[in-house]
Amino acid sequence: MTNPKDIGRRIEHRRKELNLTLKDVADRAGVSLSTISRYERGEFDRIKLPVVVAIANALHVSHDYIVCKCDAPVYLSVPNDPLLNYLPALSVKEANNIAQRIRSRREELGLTIDEVAKRIHLPPATITKLEHGQFDRLDPNAVHALARVLATSYDYLLCNTDDPLYSDADESHHLAHRRSQDTNVIRTIGRDGSIVEREVTDEQMALFRSMLDQFIPVSDENV
Repeated sequence: MTNPKDIGRRIEHRRKELNLTLKDVADRAGVSLSTISRYERGEFDRIKLPVVVAIANALHVSHDYIVCKCDAPVYLSVPNDPLLNYLPALSVKEANNIAQRIRSRREELGLTIDEVAKRIHLPPATITKLEHGQFDRLDPNAVHALARVLATSYDYLLCNTDDPLYSDADESHHLAHRRSQDTNVIRTIGRDGSIVEREVTDEQMALFRSMLDQFIPVSDENV
């Protein structure tokens, strides 16, 4: 068995490398503060694999690295996630900074993770991953949707600016990206702030437009 003290040293080194507190790691891993503290001090008799995996994920490394089976940390991303597609790869520090802004803004608005997830039609688990920095790439369309729900700007969430105010430039950036894809996009915005976007064919777009022509406009008095 690997020396528990060696495991503890790797956990502590990685935690400090990410500038995280013990509580940060405990929250991310979903375990108690005392558990993280014991593991970091190497005060355990037997490794519990679920705990080690949770700690490794929270620290963005492989669990083999944590238990000293390899010397390369192998930073982790989350494969097959709808938010990991277009923007350039992010460093762990950049991902953590973005995660902090998303989490802080959501809490500032008094929204739950489930409420945010419902409004942009993503699984709550995806929002949790975002708030824990468990990603290395982001889909700009998803970032725009998230920014709208959080009533802030695209560039603010990506830490390109310290100004959280939403601006028309964000919408222009979003539309320019869509136009560059040369696709038809139908976007619906609900009264609760939820946004749904779908790419459609030319035939589907024509059908949608003909359906809209048949709708009677709803006045403010009838809403």
